[in-house]
Amino acid sequence: MERRSLALATLTAVIVLTAGLASAGASQPNASALIKISLIGDSDLARVEAAGVPVYARLTGGGESYLLAGASPEEIAALQSMPLDVDVLDASPGGASHYLVLSRSQRQLSSLPPRVRILSYDGVQTLIRATQADAEMLAAEELEITALSLEPITLLPRHGEIIPKTIEPDPLVASMITQVDQTELYQYEEWLTGEEPAMIGGVPYTITTRHTYSGEPVEKATQFVGEHLAVLGLDVEYHSWNASFPPNVIATKPGLVDPDRIFIICAHLDDMPAGEVAPGADDNGSGSAAVLVVSHILSQFEFGCTLKFAFWTGEEQGMLGSNAWASRASGEHLNILGVLNMDMIAYNSDDAPFMDIHARSWLPDSVAMANLFADIVDAYSLEVVPEVLIDDPLGNYSDNGAFWDRGYTAILAIEDEDDFSPHYHTVDDRLSTLNLDYFAQFVRASLGTFVHASDCLIPDGIGYLEGHVTAASRGDAIANAPISIGHATADIGSISTDGSGYYTRTLPTGSYTLTVQASGYVSQSVGGLRVSRGQVTTQDFALRPLAIYLPLCVR
Repeated sequence: MERRSLALATLTAVIVLTAGLASAGASQPNASALIKISLIGDSDLARVEAAGVPVYARLTGGGESYLLAGASPEEIAALQSMPLDVDVLDASPGGASHYLVLSRSQRQLSSLPPRVRILSYDGVQTLIRATQADAEMLAAEELEITALSLEPITLLPRHGEIIPKTIEPDPLVASMITQVDQTELYQYEEWLTGEEPAMIGGVPYTITTRHTYSGEPVEKATQFVGEHLAVLGLDVEYHSWNASFPPNVIATKPGLVDPDRIFIICAHLDDMPAGEVAPGADDNGSGSAAVLVVSHILSQFEFGCTLKFAFWTGEEQGMLGSNAWASRASGEHLNILGVLNMDMIAYNSDDAPFMDIHARSWLPDSVAMANLFADIVDAYSLEVVPEVLIDDPLGNYSDNGAFWDRGYTAILAIEDEDDFSPHYHTVDDRLSTLNLDYFAQFVRASLGTFVHASDCLIPDGIGYLEGHVTAASRGDAIANAPISIGHATADIGSISTDGSGYYTRTLPTGSYTLTVQASGYVSQSVGGLRVSRGQVTTQDFALRPLAIYLPLCVR
């Protein structure tokens, strides 16, 4: 992960990338300045939205909330007249890159190269202007960086509230949770950190580093996780987002009922420091091993919605891989309903098994998902103590931020900030420094949260419903006839017939009521339709035309 210590004297610096590392030739229009818009009143955000200026970041720090945006002189004047509190941070950004850097001490920022220009500091975050080479140098010196491209962020949630507010313990979920095994987590960590050779492409290979620029080692690491996911029967994509970087690896388990509803559990695969050896056991071999174990368990079960298991790359250089994929997902209008990001989840040096769950208040389901995580711990009597942190600036410094910026529900699950690993970003971040009991409990809580948040586990399997809708008089097919599907405990929705009057739907086993309401015909309902596991239930409808009564005229 990119992050760190946020004591009162600690600086965080976020690098806002107006010409991101992932898109090095992009630049802000010369007529557009980089500005800060303070959110003081309740109506300020609505005013910014009405003004239509592109917003690049939404931040909190030093007791204030504000936006970083681009605006021409005319737009700045219009914003100030609304009135809004506007500061010009860089009047002529040209082709420059801007960043927010998370430092662990004031001293680290005081040693910045003279060519790095500090534009603002809010008490928590420092905005700088720097070259790509300088930014990568800062990342190598244990400074956290996060990149923001010129793609405007989404200021409102993409969907209504769908994350469950309350849960009841589920015996099937409990059985999944018990499958999280310390031995399996340890084995994956051994392979990912080079403690033991991994089988990659059928040949033993020792992964000595997963650093972004390590070449063959990090490429082998992506191949390793991809091959393990493929063995589980998942659809694996190697998402190549930049020729200079290793690909993201995303595995998909398509939903059997509502495949357009998507939930993601993820971690970043790359690590630090640069050099021939970088075990990265905690940061972030722990999150990566967790995704592998969770995918292994959940691949055995059936889900109505689509599950994705993702490994991001380029995280240590500013969340580059996740930003590229989230940008693509946004452009494709993917219906992502929840993202659980795990980053550094295995270091705990004391007897207090605390963990931090980060959420954002302007995404209500993000808060609901964080609270759900805490409820899972209680419901399944897990031996960890989650603390829900809402709008804490540290939550920006991992891959969940790429989804927050696009209006998607997401949370960051991470170990306790007050018990920070002294081995962070060093060659000493090894498997021997991890607390395996804490690690396993963390993964169990994450698995339970992911399953309950999706709320689409199919415990008894699926069956199939099909049939034709025709006109009773002549048997003509009725196309585009809407059919609503009712169930005692679930909102199933509706389907429509095709051009031949045919319909089909995959459904969890159970009893259903179907109602057809085609224009010009009498509606018809059939209840008690039983869908059985692996079976096809056929129900045809022959609809009578609506009777038309003409008024009787009497002379």
